[in-house]
Amino acid sequence: MWANGLKTYRDFDLDGRVSTLEFRNGISYLKKALTHDNANRILSISDLIDASTSQSFGYDRLDRLTETRLGANPNAPDLTQVQTYDLNGNAPPPVPPPPAAPAMAMPIEVEKPERIPLREIHLEQATFHITNKAVAAQIDAEIRDLDLHLTDIDVDPEDLTLHNRIHAMLKAKVNVKGMAQVNGQMQPVQFADASLHGEGDVKPLDPQTMLWKPAATLAITFERGSTIGGHMTLNDVAGDHLEKLLKNGIDLRNVRLGGPLAEDAVATIGYDREMIAFQQPTHILMPDFELNIQQGGWISPAQDNQQMPMRVVFGPAIREPLIQGIAAKGLGDGITRTIVSMISDDRGNPYVDIIITGSLSHPQVEFKIVNKLDKFTGGAIGRLLGNPEEAKELLNDLKSLKNLFKRK
Repeated sequence: MWANGLKTYRDFDLDGRVSTLEFRNGISYLKKALTHDNANRILSISDLIDASTSQSFGYDRLDRLTETRLGANPNAPDLTQVQTYDLNGNAPPPVPPPPAAPAMAMPIEVEKPERIPLREIHLEQATFHITNKAVAAQIDAEIRDLDLHLTDIDVDPEDLTLHNRIHAMLKAKVNVKGMAQVNGQMQPVQFADASLHGEGDVKPLDPQTMLWKPAATLAITFERGSTIGGHMTLNDVAGDHLEKLLKNGIDLRNVRLGGPLAEDAVATIGYDREMIAFQQPTHILMPDFELNIQQGGWISPAQDNQQMPMRVVFGPAIREPLIQGIAAKGLGDGITRTIVSMISDDRGNPYVDIIITGSLSHPQVEFKIVNKLDKFTGGAIGRLLGNPEEAKELLNDLKSLKNLFKRK
């Protein structure tokens, strides 16, 4: 039995030779009957579904094939091919038939071909399997329960400037697996398991090459409960940046990059030349934090590359351990909370701005806050943690500056 549900059936004669061959799954897609002579040579292969493709064969005394006949009636075949051999038993290449006499040119008016009046295409409950083993991430994606509706089809190869558009509506479940470096080793992971729906416009043809290279702008909703990422922690990808944060009592090592969605997430994305680009800022809410992906971020699964600038805003489950970590440096609760407020939004939730780059299997994360602290304070944070009195004085100055720039 094959993966597509077809089954192979073979019957044999009393001499153990195949007499019938069939592929079917309720309906026969291929069925052939074979006959043999006393020398076990195949005399004919009859197509029991399309008799016009039946074949019969002739042999010489040395059991060499000399004639192949194509057609339902071997005595009156539609096509006969004769094979000859030289004295050494080699089969010379076939002699091409003589060229046909040139046809006389006739002054016939040919009407300009019109655009095919195809307006809609509907695909329901379809399944696609896409793999890319040429990259380190070893992408293996399954798209199932796909409902795709293409409407307002307006494609005219002779005027793609005005006529190169298809409106698409889709709904599907997407599961993406592959390989990624976790805990220092390449391991099988799940990149995404999402239910989504959306719509948008597609330009199916490249105007310069006239080849099928769809470029699309789609508004996609990733439904609540979908899982995106979550197989890696910042400890897997952040490297030296985490060490600098740890010196300030900020411990983000166990924070996971991704997870299940706590609410629907809507993204306006552009797809062009196998690259997915975020065309508007995108807000993704997860149980312990939220991601705010900046406009212009992109992912290329085909090239196994990405550049994703985003802000990660931490909720209570991560905020409290952060406060405790900074407090453990001995600055006291009040000063600790003042430090946290300096890297917090208007809701009091601490955040970090990061950029994720590199391959999907081994991404790199850069924390903008590290560079800002080094540049702005010139190492003053380190002195704060070692000298509480100096910390109080400097923090009061910084709080005054912060109040000056608060939104009114």
